[in-house]
Amino acid sequence: MTTVAPIDLDRPVAQGLPALARGASVLRRLGITTPREALWYLPFRYDDFSNLRPLADLVPDEKQSARVRIEAIRVEPGFKKRPQRVIAQLGDDSGASAEAIWFGRRFVERRLNQGDEIIISGKVTQRGWRSQFTSPEFSPVGHDSVHTARVVPVYRLAAGVTQKRLRELLARILEAAVPALEDPLSDAERGELPPLDEALQTAHFPGEAGDVVPALDRLAFDELLAL
Repeated sequence: MTTVAPIDLDRPVAQGLPALARGASVLRRLGITTPREALWYLPFRYDDFSNLRPLADLVPDEKQSARVRIEAIRVEPGFKKRPQRVIAQLGDDSGASAEAIWFGRRFVERRLNQGDEIIISGKVTQRGWRSQFTSPEFSPVGHDSVHTARVVPVYRLAAGVTQKRLRELLARILEAAVPALEDPLSDAERGELPPLDEALQTAHFPGEAGDVVPALDRLAFDELLAL
């Protein structure tokens, strides 16, 4: 049986995780050079998209998620200073309709087709009588995503780095690097705080909003120990 060598958390990302070599340059823009630094690059807030709402129940000026069908999709080319727009007409079993609009987002139209069922998450505004998602994230129904239908982390960014790309990179680093972590605290020393690996996983991608505080409390405790 082949034994997989543990990851060196302090080697450069491209060396420790060769599969992420192309993403290493993205991470460097944020000052992240090693898997350990990536683990501790924590969100500064969270958007709770875990509650799926029917289109009929969408509330203006809130961030929400919905399960929808693509009824139609069109691309409006850019003109002078106006960027290209991709506009999707949405429907669901509530009988209501809405639309989603993306500005200057190339390839969105290649990922969506009439009749597709997707989970869509983002801020909703009111456009006349119709609700509108502006530049939302989306994923196919039945597809696990770190961007939609869950508590979604929001990170500090740098030029050329998107939330979507960063979340995807951090999710892959967590999967590979968390098993290599050693918890500096024994069960007795930790008390009611979660184990380090669980705290980091939860801090980045919590299952529920209520899980965040205990995870961050544990990580704050570790930071105090390191002083």
